[in-house]
Amino acid sequence: MASLLPRLASPSPPPYEDEPPLTDILSSFKNRSPPTLTRTLLNMTQHKQAAAASSPPLDIKIQDLKNRATVLKHTSPAIPNIRYNPFNRQESPCVTVHESKQLHVSLVLDNDSIFLHKLDTESLLGQTIEDDSTLEQNQPYSGIFSGTLKITVKGPDALPLRNVQVRLSGYSCEYAYENTTNIVKLVNARGSDMCRSYKVPFIQDVVKFNTQQQKDCDLELLPPGSYEYQFKFLIDSENFPGSVKTHRGSTMYRIESFVTIPKPKSKFETVFLTSTVSLKKTFPHDQYGLLQGNTAFGVWRNGLVDYDLSLNSRILEFDKPFQLSMSLHRKPDRCKIKFVRVSLEQTLTLPCFDQKSSMTSCKNHQETISSHLDELEDFDKDETSYSLTLSNLKIKSCSRSLLCNDSLFPSYVETGSCLLGSAETTTKLKISHEVKVAIGVHVKGSEGWSNAEGVQILLKIPFVLVDQKLSLSTQLPKYEPKSQNSISLGIERYQSDLNIPTPPEYKRIEDEE
Repeated sequence: MASLLPRLASPSPPPYEDEPPLTDILSSFKNRSPPTLTRTLLNMTQHKQAAAASSPPLDIKIQDLKNRATVLKHTSPAIPNIRYNPFNRQESPCVTVHESKQLHVSLVLDNDSIFLHKLDTESLLGQTIEDDSTLEQNQPYSGIFSGTLKITVKGPDALPLRNVQVRLSGYSCEYAYENTTNIVKLVNARGSDMCRSYKVPFIQDVVKFNTQQQKDCDLELLPPGSYEYQFKFLIDSENFPGSVKTHRGSTMYRIESFVTIPKPKSKFETVFLTSTVSLKKTFPHDQYGLLQGNTAFGVWRNGLVDYDLSLNSRILEFDKPFQLSMSLHRKPDRCKIKFVRVSLEQTLTLPCFDQKSSMTSCKNHQETISSHLDELEDFDKDETSYSLTLSNLKIKSCSRSLLCNDSLFPSYVETGSCLLGSAETTTKLKISHEVKVAIGVHVKGSEGWSNAEGVQILLKIPFVLVDQKLSLSTQLPKYEPKSQNSISLGIERYQSDLNIPTPPEYKRIEDEE
């Protein structure tokens, strides 16, 4: 197993003099192996087992921690089993720098967003897109979150540290529809007997930097100087759901770093830093058919009205104009066209569950909202055919900080609900969109136009709604791993030298659930 020492930011540490206590400490480390790196990814079953074997959970608010919200104080050498609300940015702000008389610690990320071309467009559109990507549909995509944990030991003396590690933690806040009460509920609130709490990671990758082969001590003695611990987290599209933030469910990821400093009288302080990262799934890189138009055409009531609608693309972006074209033909002696109304419909799909058994059902619950886009009136009564083009339609974005029932979100779909009895294909959250066209028609009645029947012809064209970041990501080249074995379905344990440039090659783990 290759050893890993923290990389010195400077060629050599500043000189210092060995005092008797320090000499004794150094001699105890003389025969020990150098610090090594181990990494473990926990699925939910493994996380429950690890939590059961650890100390009772400690609920915290990051804003209340000592030393500018960076220090956990405890009496056990292990890192406390903390729980906090990652979705509340006021209680749990992102803090990436710790400063004290002895120590400077900073968490520096190389990137805070990853875009994977693995959005399930077939589920969102209800149709298959035929193109060159069909051969790659079932292949997982991967990306890397990377960064550096920087530690500077100040003063003249070396500083013993332990528990130097970085975690990638995924958190999920899930909602479902209760069949008996007809209410949408948060199913994984704290204390829920149905699902894990949203304060507990549903998946976690841990990188430990100073794990010793000997079990009696995992201390690492750092002389004065600056050190860099580089880390990488391999993300794949099968195990990691995309980030999302809505009033009906949220998924987010945090990078969390820990450094424990032993204190006198068997006390310990752990420097805890955290920052959010985002995983976005966009449409497959080679699915260029999505950029083509989508149509809807047909005949209504045996030819009273013929219609032909065309949307210029299956991919629409917030605040960017798009075009809708339509051709209408009517029978002049039988009906009149009064208006054409265009709107956006957004549908949120949630799983359903039974309150008594807490088991998921095979049905889904849908909530739909509508947003007006444009309307045409005053059609010429003497014309029987109309050719219409709406070329400046826009879907306005809204503030992501204010989530409510009428908020619009980018298209999203993930499966794998935390509810009991859920299968891998059980919907966790789905956000789909359609352009809805309502054609107002007056049909001549039995007594002529005096008792004409007012009817709306409703037509819908599905599309994928993206924000600016997702739109730009489609222009980037696809991530190609340097090793064919770089992508896998899980991680059990990995030990390696971080100087290797290729992504880590993980071993498959069996799901114990």
